[in-house]
Amino acid sequence: MQYRLASRFKHVPAWVGAVWLALLVGCRTPGPARVAAPPGALSPSDLAAARGLAHFVEGLIELYDSEDGRRSTNALEHLVASAATAPAEPRLYSHIAAMALLQGRTELALETLERARQAAPESAEVRLDLATIYQIAGQKPQALRNFADAVRLAPTNSAGYLALASLLLYDGQTREALARIEQGLRRVDAAGRRALLALCNTHGIRLCRSGDADSAIRCFEFAARHSPEDRPGLYLLMGEIREEQGQTDAALRYYGLAVALASPPPQAVVRLALIELRTNHEQALRRLTAARQRLPDDLLIPLALGQIYSSLGRLPEAVATFDEIAAQASRPPPRKLSSAFYLQFGALCERAGLPQKGERICAEGLAAHPDDHPILNYLAYTWAEKGTNLDLACDYVTRALEMEPDNGAYVDTLGWVYYRQKRYTEASVELERAVQLMPDDPTITEHLGDAYHALGANDKATEQWRRSLVLNPDNKPLSAKLQAAGVNPADVLKEAPPAGEQNRAVTP
Repeated sequence: MQYRLASRFKHVPAWVGAVWLALLVGCRTPGPARVAAPPGALSPSDLAAARGLAHFVEGLIELYDSEDGRRSTNALEHLVASAATAPAEPRLYSHIAAMALLQGRTELALETLERARQAAPESAEVRLDLATIYQIAGQKPQALRNFADAVRLAPTNSAGYLALASLLLYDGQTREALARIEQGLRRVDAAGRRALLALCNTHGIRLCRSGDADSAIRCFEFAARHSPEDRPGLYLLMGEIREEQGQTDAALRYYGLAVALASPPPQAVVRLALIELRTNHEQALRRLTAARQRLPDDLLIPLALGQIYSSLGRLPEAVATFDEIAAQASRPPPRKLSSAFYLQFGALCERAGLPQKGERICAEGLAAHPDDHPILNYLAYTWAEKGTNLDLACDYVTRALEMEPDNGAYVDTLGWVYYRQKRYTEASVELERAVQLMPDDPTITEHLGDAYHALGANDKATEQWRRSLVLNPDNKPLSAKLQAAGVNPADVLKEAPPAGEQNRAVTP
Protein backbone atom coordinates (compact mmCIF):
# COMPACT_ATOMS: atom_id res chain seq x y z
CA MET A 1 0.00 0.00 0.00
CA GLN A 2 2.82 2.39 0.89
CA TYR A 3 4.53 1.79 -2.46
CA ARG A 4 1.22 2.11 -4.30
CA LEU A 5 0.51 5.54 -2.84
CA ALA A 6 4.04 6.82 -3.29
CA SER A 7 4.19 5.82 -6.94
CA ARG A 8 0.75 7.15 -7.85
CA PHE A 9 0.72 10.51 -6.10
CA LYS A 10 4.02 12.13 -7.07
CA HIS A 11 2.09 15.02 -8.71
CA VAL A 12 -0.81 15.31 -6.26
CA PRO A 13 -1.85 18.98 -5.73
CA ALA A 14 -0.74 20.78 -2.57
CA TRP A 15 -4.27 20.98 -1.18
CA VAL A 16 -4.29 17.20 -0.71
CA GLY A 17 -1.95 17.37 2.29
CA ALA A 18 -4.14 19.93 4.01
CA VAL A 19 -7.26 17.85 3.43
CA TRP A 20 -5.50 14.73 4.68
CA LEU A 21 -4.49 16.56 7.85
CA ALA A 22 -8.04 17.87 8.31
CA LEU A 23 -9.37 14.33 8.02
CA LEU A 24 -6.91 13.11 10.64
CA VAL A 25 -7.31 15.83 13.24
CA GLY A 26 -9.76 18.46 12.03
CA CYS A 27 -12.88 16.62 13.18
CA ARG A 28 -11.66 15.64 16.62
CA THR A 29 -13.28 18.16 18.92
CA PRO A 30 -13.10 18.14 22.71
CA GLY A 31 -16.06 16.47 24.41
CA PRO A 32 -17.15 15.19 27.80
CA ALA A 33 -15.09 12.54 29.53
CA ARG A 34 -15.74 9.06 28.20
CA VAL A 35 -15.30 5.59 29.55
CA ALA A 36 -12.02 4.21 28.25
CA ALA A 37 -12.50 2.07 25.17
CA PRO A 38 -11.28 -1.51 25.16
CA PRO A 39 -7.71 -1.96 23.93
CA GLY A 40 -7.62 -1.73 20.10
CA ALA A 41 -11.06 -0.10 19.77
CA LEU A 42 -11.61 3.27 18.02
CA SER A 43 -13.75 6.05 19.39
CA PRO A 44 -16.73 7.12 17.26
CA SER A 45 -14.94 10.32 16.12
CA ASP A 46 -11.75 8.41 15.33
CA LEU A 47 -13.77 5.83 13.45
CA ALA A 48 -15.52 8.55 11.42
CA ALA A 49 -12.17 10.16 10.64
CA ALA A 50 -10.72 6.82 9.60
CA ARG A 51 -13.66 6.15 7.31
CA GLY A 52 -13.33 9.61 5.84
CA LEU A 53 -9.65 9.06 5.31
CA ALA A 54 -10.34 5.73 3.62
CA HIS A 55 -12.82 7.35 1.25
CA PHE A 56 -10.36 10.14 0.56
CA VAL A 57 -7.53 7.74 -0.31
CA GLU A 58 -9.77 5.58 -2.48
CA GLY A 59 -11.03 8.69 -4.25
CA LEU A 60 -7.46 9.80 -4.96
CA ILE A 61 -6.51 6.37 -6.25
CA GLU A 62 -9.48 6.44 -8.64
CA LEU A 63 -8.76 10.04 -9.61
CA TYR A 64 -5.08 9.63 -10.43
CA ASP A 65 -4.88 5.94 -11.33
CA SER A 66 -8.01 5.20 -13.39
CA GLU A 67 -8.38 5.97 -17.08
CA ASP A 68 -11.42 8.15 -16.40
CA GLY A 69 -9.52 10.53 -14.14
CA ARG A 70 -11.70 13.51 -13.22
CA ARG A 71 -14.59 11.87 -15.02
CA SER A 72 -14.51 8.86 -12.72
CA THR A 73 -17.84 8.51 -10.93
CA ASN A 74 -16.25 6.25 -8.29
CA ALA A 75 -13.63 8.90 -7.48
CA LEU A 76 -16.36 11.50 -7.16
CA GLU A 77 -18.49 9.36 -4.84
CA HIS A 78 -15.51 8.60 -2.56
CA LEU A 79 -14.53 12.26 -2.36
CA VAL A 80 -18.12 13.27 -1.61
CA ALA A 81 -18.17 10.75 1.23
CA SER A 82 -14.83 12.00 2.57
CA ALA A 83 -16.02 15.61 2.53
CA ALA A 84 -18.67 14.78 5.10
CA THR A 85 -15.88 14.31 7.67
CA ALA A 86 -14.00 17.51 6.83
CA PRO A 87 -16.55 20.31 6.83
CA ALA A 88 -13.92 23.01 7.42
CA GLU A 89 -11.86 22.33 4.26
CA PRO A 90 -13.37 24.34 1.36
CA ARG A 91 -10.72 23.32 -1.16
CA LEU A 92 -11.98 19.76 -1.14
CA TYR A 93 -15.50 21.01 -1.80
CA SER A 94 -14.30 23.10 -4.76
CA HIS A 95 -12.50 20.11 -6.22
CA ILE A 96 -15.58 17.93 -5.83
CA ALA A 97 -17.78 20.60 -7.42
CA ALA A 98 -15.43 20.86 -10.41
CA MET A 99 -15.52 17.08 -10.90
CA ALA A 100 -19.31 17.02 -10.56
CA LEU A 101 -19.66 19.79 -13.12
CA LEU A 102 -17.36 17.97 -15.51
CA GLN A 103 -19.57 14.91 -15.20
CA GLY A 104 -22.70 16.95 -15.86
CA ARG A 105 -23.96 16.75 -12.26
CA THR A 106 -24.67 20.44 -11.76
CA GLU A 107 -27.03 19.97 -8.81
CA LEU A 108 -24.37 18.00 -6.92
CA ALA A 109 -21.86 20.77 -7.63
CA LEU A 110 -24.26 23.38 -6.25
CA GLU A 111 -25.11 21.30 -3.16
CA THR A 112 -21.41 20.74 -2.46
CA LEU A 113 -20.49 24.40 -2.72
CA GLU A 114 -23.49 25.47 -0.65
CA ARG A 115 -22.12 23.20 2.08
CA ALA A 116 -18.72 24.84 1.60
CA ARG A 117 -20.34 28.27 1.97
CA GLN A 118 -21.89 27.22 5.25
CA ALA A 119 -18.60 25.72 6.45
CA ALA A 120 -16.55 28.78 5.40
CA PRO A 121 -18.93 31.75 5.33
CA GLU A 122 -16.08 34.29 5.06
CA SER A 123 -14.39 32.64 2.07
CA ALA A 124 -14.56 34.82 -1.04
CA GLU A 125 -13.08 31.98 -3.06
CA VAL A 126 -15.99 29.70 -2.21
CA ARG A 127 -18.47 32.43 -3.17
CA LEU A 128 -16.75 32.86 -6.53
CA ASP A 129 -16.90 29.13 -7.21
CA LEU A 130 -20.53 28.93 -6.13
CA ALA A 131 -21.51 31.96 -8.23
CA THR A 132 -19.78 30.48 -11.25
CA ILE A 133 -21.74 27.22 -10.93
CA TYR A 134 -24.99 29.15 -10.54
CA GLN A 135 -24.10 31.12 -13.67
CA ILE A 136 -23.44 27.91 -15.59
CA ALA A 137 -26.75 26.56 -14.34
CA GLY A 138 -28.50 29.64 -15.70
CA GLN A 139 -29.56 30.88 -12.25
CA LYS A 140 -28.49 34.53 -12.66
CA PRO A 141 -29.98 36.02 -9.45
CA GLN A 142 -28.10 33.51 -7.28
CA ALA A 143 -24.94 34.02 -9.33
CA LEU A 144 -25.15 37.80 -9.00
CA ARG A 145 -25.76 37.56 -5.27
CA ASN A 146 -22.74 35.33 -4.67
CA PHE A 147 -20.46 37.39 -6.91
CA ALA A 148 -21.50 40.46 -4.93
CA ASP A 149 -20.74 38.60 -1.69
CA ALA A 150 -17.29 37.71 -3.06
CA VAL A 151 -16.63 41.40 -3.74
CA ARG A 152 -17.77 42.30 -0.23
CA LEU A 153 -15.59 39.63 1.39
CA ALA A 154 -12.48 40.45 -0.68
CA PRO A 155 -12.81 44.10 -1.76
CA THR A 156 -9.23 44.33 -3.08
CA ASN A 157 -9.42 41.18 -5.22
CA SER A 158 -10.13 42.00 -8.85
CA ALA A 159 -11.52 38.52 -9.58
CA GLY A 160 -14.85 39.33 -7.93
CA TYR A 161 -15.32 42.60 -9.76
CA LEU A 162 -14.38 40.99 -13.08
CA ALA A 163 -16.83 38.13 -12.65
CA LEU A 164 -19.68 40.32 -11.41
CA ALA A 165 -19.20 43.02 -14.06
CA SER A 166 -18.89 40.44 -16.83
CA LEU A 167 -22.18 38.79 -15.87
CA LEU A 168 -23.91 42.18 -15.65
CA LEU A 169 -22.56 43.20 -19.05
CA TYR A 170 -23.70 40.01 -20.75
CA ASP A 171 -27.06 40.43 -19.04
CA GLY A 172 -27.45 43.85 -20.67
CA GLN A 173 -27.02 45.78 -17.40
CA THR A 174 -24.29 48.03 -18.77
CA ARG A 175 -24.75 50.92 -16.33
CA GLU A 176 -24.67 48.66 -13.26
CA ALA A 177 -21.64 46.83 -14.64
CA LEU A 178 -19.72 50.06 -15.18
CA ALA A 179 -20.59 51.14 -11.65
CA ARG A 180 -19.10 47.90 -10.31
CA ILE A 181 -16.00 48.34 -12.47
CA GLU A 182 -15.57 51.87 -11.17
CA GLN A 183 -15.89 50.55 -7.61
CA GLY A 184 -13.16 48.03 -8.35
CA LEU A 185 -10.86 50.59 -9.97
CA ARG A 186 -10.71 52.45 -6.65
CA ARG A 187 -9.66 49.36 -4.68
CA VAL A 188 -7.64 46.90 -6.74
CA ASP A 189 -3.97 47.00 -7.72
CA ALA A 190 -2.55 48.13 -11.06
CA ALA A 191 -2.86 44.69 -12.67
CA GLY A 192 -6.47 44.49 -11.55
CA ARG A 193 -7.21 47.92 -13.01
CA ARG A 194 -5.80 46.86 -16.36
CA ALA A 195 -7.93 43.72 -16.31
CA LEU A 196 -11.10 45.65 -15.48
CA LEU A 197 -10.52 48.22 -18.21
CA ALA A 198 -9.69 45.46 -20.69
CA LEU A 199 -13.03 43.83 -19.85
CA CYS A 200 -14.75 47.14 -20.52
CA ASN A 201 -13.05 47.55 -23.90
CA THR A 202 -13.60 43.93 -24.94
CA HIS A 203 -17.27 44.12 -24.12
CA GLY A 204 -17.57 47.42 -25.96
CA ILE A 205 -16.22 45.75 -29.10
CA ARG A 206 -18.69 42.88 -28.65
CA LEU A 207 -21.57 45.32 -28.30
CA CYS A 208 -20.45 47.19 -31.37
CA ARG A 209 -20.34 44.00 -33.43
CA SER A 210 -23.79 43.05 -32.23
CA GLY A 211 -25.18 46.40 -33.39
CA ASP A 212 -25.62 48.11 -30.01
CA ALA A 213 -23.42 51.09 -30.79
CA ASP A 214 -24.79 53.32 -28.01
CA SER A 215 -23.92 50.82 -25.26
CA ALA A 216 -20.54 50.24 -26.89
CA ILE A 217 -19.84 53.98 -26.86
CA ARG A 218 -20.79 54.07 -23.18
CA CYS A 219 -18.16 51.41 -22.44
CA PHE A 220 -15.50 53.16 -24.51
CA GLU A 221 -16.20 56.57 -22.96
CA PHE A 222 -15.89 55.02 -19.50
CA ALA A 223 -12.58 53.37 -20.43
CA ALA A 224 -11.25 56.59 -21.96
CA ARG A 225 -12.11 58.50 -18.81
CA HIS A 226 -10.15 56.10 -16.62
CA SER A 227 -7.29 55.15 -18.98
CA PRO A 228 -5.32 58.10 -20.39
CA GLU A 229 -2.96 55.80 -22.30
CA ASP A 230 -5.89 54.27 -24.21
CA ARG A 231 -7.62 57.57 -24.93
CA PRO A 232 -6.19 58.23 -28.43
CA GLY A 233 -7.26 54.87 -29.81
CA LEU A 234 -10.64 54.95 -28.07
CA TYR A 235 -11.52 58.44 -29.35
CA LEU A 236 -10.54 57.30 -32.85
CA LEU A 237 -12.66 54.17 -32.51
CA MET A 238 -15.70 56.11 -31.29
CA GLY A 239 -15.31 58.55 -34.15
CA GLU A 240 -15.21 55.69 -36.66
CA ILE A 241 -18.33 54.14 -35.13
CA ARG A 242 -20.30 57.38 -35.36
CA GLU A 243 -19.03 58.13 -38.86
CA GLU A 244 -20.12 54.69 -40.03
CA GLN A 245 -23.56 55.42 -38.57
CA GLY A 246 -23.71 58.66 -40.54
CA GLN A 247 -23.53 60.78 -37.38
CA THR A 248 -21.00 63.23 -38.80
CA ASP A 249 -21.18 65.79 -36.00
CA ALA A 250 -20.54 63.13 -33.33
CA ALA A 251 -17.70 61.71 -35.42
CA LEU A 252 -16.12 65.16 -35.73
CA ARG A 253 -16.34 65.61 -31.97
CA TYR A 254 -14.51 62.37 -31.20
CA TYR A 255 -11.90 62.91 -33.92
CA GLY A 256 -11.42 66.42 -32.56
CA LEU A 257 -10.86 65.06 -29.05
CA ALA A 258 -8.26 62.65 -30.44
CA VAL A 259 -6.47 65.35 -32.44
CA ALA A 260 -6.34 67.65 -29.40
CA LEU A 261 -4.32 65.11 -27.39
CA ALA A 262 -0.58 65.48 -26.90
CA SER A 263 0.05 62.42 -29.11
CA PRO A 264 -2.86 62.25 -31.54
CA PRO A 265 -3.35 59.16 -33.70
CA PRO A 266 -2.58 60.07 -37.34
CA GLN A 267 -5.70 58.16 -38.47
CA ALA A 268 -7.87 60.62 -36.53
CA VAL A 269 -6.20 63.58 -38.25
CA VAL A 270 -6.75 62.04 -41.67
CA ARG A 271 -10.38 61.10 -41.01
CA LEU A 272 -11.11 64.58 -39.70
CA ALA A 273 -9.55 66.11 -42.81
CA LEU A 274 -11.48 63.80 -45.13
CA ILE A 275 -14.76 64.90 -43.56
CA GLU A 276 -13.71 68.55 -43.96
CA LEU A 277 -12.76 67.84 -47.57
CA ARG A 278 -16.45 67.39 -48.42
CA THR A 279 -17.18 71.06 -47.84
CA ASN A 280 -13.85 72.90 -47.56
CA HIS A 281 -10.83 71.66 -49.51
CA GLU A 282 -8.47 74.32 -48.20
CA GLN A 283 -9.38 73.62 -44.59
CA ALA A 284 -8.59 69.92 -45.07
CA LEU A 285 -5.26 70.76 -46.70
CA ARG A 286 -4.36 73.20 -43.92
CA ARG A 287 -5.15 70.61 -41.28
CA LEU A 288 -2.98 67.96 -42.90
CA THR A 289 -0.14 70.39 -43.55
CA ALA A 290 -0.16 71.47 -39.89
CA ALA A 291 -0.35 67.86 -38.69
CA ARG A 292 2.60 67.01 -40.91
CA GLN A 293 4.69 69.52 -39.01
CA ARG A 294 3.40 68.24 -35.72
CA LEU A 295 4.00 64.55 -36.54
CA PRO A 296 7.04 64.68 -38.84
CA ASP A 297 7.82 60.94 -38.66
CA ASP A 298 4.38 59.79 -39.74
CA LEU A 299 3.79 58.67 -43.34
CA LEU A 300 0.00 58.35 -43.32
CA ILE A 301 -0.62 62.10 -43.11
CA PRO A 302 1.55 63.06 -46.13
CA LEU A 303 0.06 60.14 -48.07
CA ALA A 304 -3.43 61.52 -47.47
CA LEU A 305 -2.19 64.98 -48.41
CA GLY A 306 -0.76 63.70 -51.68
CA GLN A 307 -3.95 61.82 -52.49
CA ILE A 308 -6.03 64.94 -51.93
CA TYR A 309 -3.73 66.98 -54.19
CA SER A 310 -4.16 64.26 -56.83
CA SER A 311 -7.97 64.21 -56.50
CA LEU A 312 -8.04 68.02 -56.90
CA GLY A 313 -5.94 67.82 -60.06
CA ARG A 314 -2.96 69.54 -58.42
CA LEU A 315 -0.61 66.95 -59.87
CA PRO A 316 2.79 68.68 -59.41
CA GLU A 317 2.08 69.11 -55.69
CA ALA A 318 0.89 65.50 -55.46
CA VAL A 319 4.07 64.20 -57.14
CA ALA A 320 6.26 66.35 -54.89
CA THR A 321 4.46 65.03 -51.81
CA PHE A 322 4.89 61.42 -52.92
CA ASP A 323 8.58 62.10 -53.59
CA GLU A 324 8.95 63.40 -50.05
CA ILE A 325 7.28 60.26 -48.65
CA ALA A 326 9.71 58.03 -50.55
CA ALA A 327 12.68 60.07 -49.32
CA GLN A 328 11.39 60.06 -45.76
CA ALA A 329 10.89 56.28 -45.81
CA SER A 330 14.49 55.76 -46.98
CA ARG A 331 16.01 57.68 -44.07
CA PRO A 332 17.20 55.69 -41.02
CA PRO A 333 15.53 53.72 -39.71
CA PRO A 334 14.28 52.81 -43.21
CA ARG A 335 10.65 51.81 -43.64
CA LYS A 336 9.31 49.53 -46.34
CA LEU A 337 6.60 51.16 -48.42
CA SER A 338 3.61 49.11 -49.54
CA SER A 339 3.17 47.88 -53.09
CA ALA A 340 0.01 50.00 -53.28
CA PHE A 341 2.12 53.12 -52.68
CA TYR A 342 4.39 52.37 -55.65
CA LEU A 343 1.46 51.55 -57.90
CA GLN A 344 -0.39 54.72 -56.93
CA PHE A 345 2.75 56.83 -57.31
CA GLY A 346 3.54 55.34 -60.72
CA ALA A 347 0.03 55.98 -62.01
CA LEU A 348 0.18 59.53 -60.63
CA CYS A 349 3.43 60.21 -62.51
CA GLU A 350 1.84 58.97 -65.74
CA ARG A 351 -1.11 61.33 -65.23
CA ALA A 352 1.32 64.16 -64.54
CA GLY A 353 3.09 63.60 -67.86
CA LEU A 354 6.08 61.79 -66.33
CA PRO A 355 5.74 58.31 -67.84
CA GLN A 356 9.41 57.36 -67.54
CA LYS A 357 9.42 58.29 -63.87
CA GLY A 358 6.22 56.29 -63.39
CA GLU A 359 7.86 53.21 -64.88
CA ARG A 360 10.90 53.69 -62.67
CA ILE A 361 8.74 54.00 -59.56
CA CYS A 362 6.83 50.81 -60.42
CA ALA A 363 10.10 49.01 -61.12
CA GLU A 364 11.28 50.01 -57.63
CA GLY A 365 8.01 48.71 -56.24
CA LEU A 366 8.46 45.40 -58.03
CA ALA A 367 12.00 45.11 -56.65
CA ALA A 368 10.59 45.61 -53.14
CA HIS A 369 7.57 43.32 -53.79
CA PRO A 370 8.64 40.80 -56.47
CA ASP A 371 5.38 38.86 -56.48
CA ASP A 372 2.96 41.79 -56.51
CA HIS A 373 0.63 40.96 -59.39
CA PRO A 374 -0.98 44.44 -59.72
CA ILE A 375 2.45 45.99 -60.37
CA LEU A 376 3.38 43.19 -62.77
CA ASN A 377 0.18 43.81 -64.73
CA TYR A 378 0.59 47.60 -64.63
CA LEU A 379 4.07 47.49 -66.12
CA ALA A 380 3.03 44.91 -68.71
CA TYR A 381 0.07 47.00 -69.84
CA THR A 382 2.14 50.20 -69.89
CA TRP A 383 4.68 48.55 -72.19
CA ALA A 384 1.93 47.06 -74.34
CA GLU A 385 0.42 50.50 -74.83
CA LYS A 386 3.82 51.84 -75.89
CA GLY A 387 4.76 48.78 -77.88
CA THR A 388 8.03 48.38 -75.95
CA ASN A 389 9.55 45.58 -73.85
CA LEU A 390 6.88 43.25 -75.20
CA ASP A 391 8.67 40.00 -74.33
CA LEU A 392 9.18 41.16 -70.75
CA ALA A 393 5.58 42.42 -70.67
CA CYS A 394 4.38 38.97 -71.73
CA ASP A 395 6.45 37.39 -68.94
CA TYR A 396 5.14 39.84 -66.33
CA VAL A 397 1.46 39.45 -67.15
CA THR A 398 1.82 35.68 -67.35
CA ARG A 399 3.21 35.73 -63.80
CA ALA A 400 0.31 37.92 -62.71
CA LEU A 401 -2.20 35.49 -64.24
CA GLU A 402 -0.60 32.58 -62.40
CA MET A 403 -1.69 34.32 -59.20
CA GLU A 404 -5.11 35.51 -60.44
CA PRO A 405 -6.08 33.45 -63.50
CA ASP A 406 -9.62 34.84 -63.75
CA ASN A 407 -8.75 38.51 -63.47
CA GLY A 408 -10.32 40.05 -66.55
CA ALA A 409 -7.97 43.05 -66.57
CA TYR A 410 -4.94 40.76 -66.56
CA VAL A 411 -6.38 38.60 -69.35
CA ASP A 412 -6.95 41.80 -71.36
CA THR A 413 -3.33 42.81 -70.82
CA LEU A 414 -2.10 39.48 -72.13
CA GLY A 415 -4.37 39.79 -75.18
CA TRP A 416 -3.16 43.33 -75.80
CA VAL A 417 0.48 42.25 -75.54
CA TYR A 418 -0.24 39.52 -78.13
CA TYR A 419 -1.91 42.15 -80.32
CA ARG A 420 1.17 44.37 -80.14
CA GLN A 421 3.30 41.34 -81.02
CA LYS A 422 1.04 40.83 -84.07
CA ARG A 423 -0.12 37.48 -82.69
CA TYR A 424 -3.70 38.38 -83.62
CA THR A 425 -5.33 34.95 -83.33
CA GLU A 426 -3.93 34.43 -79.83
CA ALA A 427 -4.91 38.00 -78.99
CA SER A 428 -8.53 37.44 -80.06
CA VAL A 429 -8.77 34.28 -77.94
CA GLU A 430 -7.55 36.06 -74.81
CA LEU A 431 -9.61 39.18 -75.45
CA GLU A 432 -12.79 37.16 -76.00
CA ARG A 433 -12.22 35.61 -72.57
CA ALA A 434 -11.52 39.04 -71.08
CA VAL A 435 -14.85 40.34 -72.44
CA GLN A 436 -16.63 37.37 -70.92
CA LEU A 437 -15.01 38.15 -67.55
CA MET A 438 -15.61 41.93 -67.79
CA PRO A 439 -18.42 42.49 -70.32
CA ASP A 440 -19.01 46.14 -69.44
CA ASP A 441 -15.44 47.40 -69.80
CA PRO A 442 -15.25 49.69 -72.86
CA THR A 443 -11.46 49.40 -73.25
CA ILE A 444 -11.47 45.60 -73.32
CA THR A 445 -14.35 45.61 -75.80
CA GLU A 446 -12.48 48.03 -78.04
CA HIS A 447 -9.37 45.86 -77.84
CA LEU A 448 -11.37 42.85 -79.01
CA GLY A 449 -12.70 44.89 -81.94
CA ASP A 450 -9.13 45.85 -82.87
CA ALA A 451 -8.08 42.18 -82.81
CA TYR A 452 -11.01 41.19 -85.04
CA HIS A 453 -10.15 44.04 -87.42
CA ALA A 454 -6.54 42.84 -87.63
CA LEU A 455 -7.84 39.37 -88.53
CA GLY A 456 -10.06 40.80 -91.26
CA ALA A 457 -13.30 40.06 -89.40
CA ASN A 458 -14.63 43.55 -90.01
CA ASP A 459 -18.28 42.93 -89.11
CA LYS A 460 -17.30 41.44 -85.77
CA ALA A 461 -14.87 44.30 -85.22
CA THR A 462 -17.53 46.90 -85.91
CA GLU A 463 -19.95 45.22 -83.54
CA GLN A 464 -17.42 45.35 -80.67
CA TRP A 465 -16.53 48.96 -81.44
CA ARG A 466 -20.21 49.90 -81.41
CA ARG A 467 -20.61 48.26 -77.99
CA SER A 468 -17.53 50.04 -76.70
CA LEU A 469 -18.79 53.44 -77.84
CA VAL A 470 -22.12 52.90 -76.10
CA LEU A 471 -20.18 52.12 -72.90
CA ASN A 472 -17.93 55.17 -73.36
CA PRO A 473 -19.52 57.80 -75.66
CA ASP A 474 -16.62 60.24 -75.15
CA ASN A 475 -14.05 58.01 -76.88
CA LYS A 476 -13.15 60.21 -79.89
CA PRO A 477 -10.48 57.87 -81.35
CA LEU A 478 -13.03 55.07 -81.36
CA SER A 479 -15.54 57.33 -83.11
CA ALA A 480 -12.92 57.84 -85.81
CA LYS A 481 -12.51 54.08 -86.20
CA LEU A 482 -16.23 53.66 -86.69
CA GLN A 483 -16.39 56.46 -89.22
CA ALA A 484 -13.55 54.82 -91.14
CA ALA A 485 -15.60 51.60 -91.13
CA GLY A 486 -18.57 53.47 -92.58
CA VAL A 487 -20.56 53.74 -89.33
CA ASN A 488 -21.95 57.04 -88.03
CA PRO A 489 -21.11 57.27 -84.28
CA ALA A 490 -24.16 59.47 -83.68
CA ASP A 491 -26.42 56.75 -85.06
CA VAL A 492 -24.74 54.23 -82.75
CA LEU A 493 -25.54 56.32 -79.71
CA LYS A 494 -29.13 56.87 -80.87
CA GLU A 495 -29.59 53.15 -81.24
CA ALA A 496 -28.06 52.45 -77.84
CA PRO A 497 -30.30 50.48 -75.46
CA PRO A 498 -31.60 52.11 -72.28
CA ALA A 499 -29.05 52.47 -69.51
CA GLY A 500 -30.54 49.59 -67.54
CA GLU A 501 -29.88 47.19 -70.39
CA GLN A 502 -26.35 48.26 -71.20
CA ASN A 503 -24.85 46.14 -68.46
CA ARG A 504 -26.01 42.84 -69.91
CA ALA A 505 -23.18 40.55 -70.92
CA VAL A 506 -22.78 40.05 -74.66
CA THR A 507 -21.03 36.95 -75.92
CA PRO A 508 -18.54 37.84 -78.67
